[in-house]
Amino acid sequence: MKQLILILLFSAFTHRGFTQLTVTKSDGGTVITKLSMGIKVNEGSSLKREFITINATGCPMQLGDIGVTTIYNDPGYRYKPTGNFGTTEAIVAYEVHHVLYNVFGEHMTTLSNEEITDIEGRKEFGRYSSWYASENDISEYLVCVSYVANVRTKTGVIWRYSYKDIKAQLDKLKITFEEGYTPKKDKDKEK
Repeated sequence: MKQLILILLFSAFTHRGFTQLTVTKSDGGTVITKLSMGIKVNEGSSLKREFITINATGCPMQLGDIGVTTIYNDPGYRYKPTGNFGTTEAIVAYEVHHVLYNVFGEHMTTLSNEEITDIEGRKEFGRYSSWYASENDISEYLVCVSYVANVRTKTGVIWRYSYKDIKAQLDKLKITFEEGYTPKKDKDKEK
């Protein structure tokens, strides 16, 4: 009986699934990454990165045009989140996934951007967040798909994404999305 009560209690505070998804595409800027002394990775390329943002109408957190840029910060390369989001109610934690694809449409990695703090209204993504990248990674990276994975509201409701709904939207765009594309919990992420 206690187990049934706990299951019912947990399900009362967890919301899963989307009512409707919106997909927006935006220009993610050049694939050229500047180093020091005039050196550039992908110098001479006219390719532009593409940011694809997926929002669910029922989610308490809505993403603006967001994505992941690349920088060189001596002594190495970094992926860096950019953009903003808004909340429809007060939240205390969120997790956003950034799924990166190379110039040939192949999955490279999935990054997890998490923050545990009270948030209400609009906010820029953490200017201190970044992830390690190799020179090969940043030279091949072309498309970033971002979506809210999890949100915890101030009232204790936990909202979770639906893999099937994200996959259906990306199938329409001819972008491969598999369940194994969940982020690895990188130990080297800096906040």
